[in-house]
Amino acid sequence: MVSVQPADDRGPVLIEIEYRVEPARLSEFVSALRGFRSSRQRDGAIRWDVWEDVAEPGRIVESFVVESWVEHQRQHARVTHADLRDQQLLNAFHVGDRPPVVWHLLRPL
Repeated sequence: MVSVQPADDRGPVLIEIEYRVEPARLSEFVSALRGFRSSRQRDGAIRWDVWEDVAEPGRIVESFVVESWVEHQRQHARVTHADLRDQQLLNAFHVGDRPPVVWHLLRPL
């Protein structure tokens, strides 16, 4: 994945993270993901949700909105050890040869 930095402090930013999970472990994963919601909100997420793709069993997308690009960068700087453990737990559910896919979406100018 290429790291791109917007030229200015644009916002809001929609972050989407796509996980691939064994369908048999879906309930367990979603429970763990919902537990991570409070961390996202503590770090400035305005809106948080989780979605399941009906066409692709086991494809789960976590989405949250942050006020600005700068605020999203601050989220990365505020990661705690507990946040890292939670993220490692979520990543342990992920199957496939690549890590979860992350999108950063800005409203067009």
